[in-house]
Amino acid sequence: GGGFAVPLRSIRAVTQADGTLASRYLFETRQVISPQVAYLVQHGLVSVVREGTARSVYQRVPRDMVLGGKSGTTNDNRDSWFVGFDGRHLATVWLGNDDNGVTSLTGSTGALKVWEDFLVRQGVSSWIPLQPEGIVWKYIEEGSGRLSAEGCPGVVHLPF
Repeated sequence: GGGFAVPLRSIRAVTQADGTLASRYLFETRQVISPQVAYLVQHGLVSVVREGTARSVYQRVPRDMVLGGKSGTTNDNRDSWFVGFDGRHLATVWLGNDDNGVTSLTGSTGALKVWEDFLVRQGVSSWIPLQPEGIVWKYIEEGSGRLSAEGCPGVVHLPF
């Protein structure tokens, strides 16, 4: 949400039978984290799908689609989680046993597969990140985390 909290509302307005407005419930948002922090978190979630535990999504979705998400597995494989988004959808999937019993699933072998199927059935829409002012990109050595330069071996280009 770009750092904005949006309260859930199941009813936004009530109208009379003839269509005239009887009551309206305001749709209010408020900024709870800075746009820069939101962008950095979103970039990390996109990286999870691009090159992390959720990269298998691109076996079914075109590689040019920008998606974000995070997988999760609890101790002893009791719960399999995936939360992900594209340009139109945000969905959370949990797989587990009601009795808190062990499953054979991790976040990426269980819940991710269900999320992926949901996304494909709904029609994938690429997410378009909007970079706020104040974000700078730097080259970082993957092994040490130190600043580096473009063209050096083993560097990644990351936002700060």
